[in-house]
Amino acid sequence: MAININSSQTSDNINQYVILCKIGYWEYFENVCEIYKPYINYLANKYFYKDGDKEDLIQQGLIGLYYAIQRFDPHKNKQFDSFAKLCIRKSILQIIRGSNAKKTNYSYK
Repeated sequence: MAININSSQTSDNINQYVILCKIGYWEYFENVCEIYKPYINYLANKYFYKDGDKEDLIQQGLIGLYYAIQRFDPHKNKQFDSFAKLCIRKSILQIIRGSNAKKTNYSYK
């Protein structure tokens, strides 16, 4: 299932919000969060996180979104949307992989 950006928000508007965030106008981060919240919720519902709950995954998705804004280069990538979705997903999967990894407990007697 593909989650599309809000139809009232064009990709140019999103790119403008991101650029404004990058130059220090972080009040626009809330606008970007509102746009990507459905996608973050979709991923949080899709995956199982044994050491936490859905809210932890949502928080991790927001961290991924913040990372995407920090790393986005409008000269390299024309559209923020695909880059943001990649960063959000990677951030959520990273915490899940760490949580679900089997930890070996070696005890020597």
